[in-house]
Amino acid sequence: MTQNNHDSIGDFLKIIRIRNRKSAKEIAKGLGIQPTAVSNWETGRNSISADRVDEVAKAYGMTGGEKDKLLELMDVQSKTFNFSPSNPELLLESQILCVWMTLPKNSRERISRMMKAYETSLEENE
Repeated sequence: MTQNNHDSIGDFLKIIRIRNRKSAKEIAKGLGIQPTAVSNWETGRNSISADRVDEVAKAYGMTGGEKDKLLELMDVQSKTFNFSPSNPELLLESQILCVWMTLPKNSRERISRMMKAYETSLEENE
């Protein structure tokens, strides 16, 4: 398993790809897909289908432990993304949380600061 703590599948994939000195184009060619698909995985726009995990792990040059970590991250993501409450407000909140999880840490921190500033301005106007 890798020694790094990864926040998302995309972060994990990108780090593995760079560590193994592979380009997104090389990964895509090995999988018979477009480079934009690799980019979409690494930015969290799209998910890897479970039936392609072995191919993806091989294309990225993952060790067995790294493949296990990928499966673990995919399991966490699937449990989160499958949450669909009947309350529309809760559904929207769960969708926002799912997007939040795919963002890089610096983006989440920046958005948190903006939300705190917004809430402070609301309190000042009350």
